[in-house]
Amino acid sequence: MKGSIETLSKEVFNVLEESEVGSLLSFNKELEKVNFSEFLTYNFGFYSPSYLDRLMFATKEYWEGFSLDNWIDLMHKNSNHELGIRYCLSFLYKYVGIDSLKLFSDFTDIDNVVKTNILTYFESQKGTLAVFDRIYLSELQKFDLRPSDFETVKEKLIKEGASAAVKIHPRKINL
Repeated sequence: MKGSIETLSKEVFNVLEESEVGSLLSFNKELEKVNFSEFLTYNFGFYSPSYLDRLMFATKEYWEGFSLDNWIDLMHKNSNHELGIRYCLSFLYKYVGIDSLKLFSDFTDIDNVVKTNILTYFESQKGTLAVFDRIYLSELQKFDLRPSDFETVKEKLIKEGASAAVKIHPRKINL
């Protein structure tokens, strides 16, 4: 299945980078067949955050039902890819609105060096967790999404034990 996830990921990347958002509809059957958590794990480890935002916006219907345990598992699966964990933490914090850094800091089974590197990164790059910037809002519009479209995901994850993220200004974040 890894080969098909890799191939599908490359094809989806080409479409999202070169075409209109609606072109991704041609991949619905393939996306429904793969383990979407594995698909995200692969993509989080290989692609840039700006592309991953577009991928997540375009595939919301496939991950919006993830439980808190699914997200935690996704972070664990990316434990060999610091960039993958960083992206997952950023996405959950910025867009979904849960305090993913608190979740991550509570992990006891992640290598301490990796954990320290990631938490230090967010401490030094505080602006990466700021939400609702102009670029983000214009990207959402391309996918016919609004910030409020993430509220049901946030509410579900909070009911399952996550804490809400504090909406921050880049100069006012405290970790």
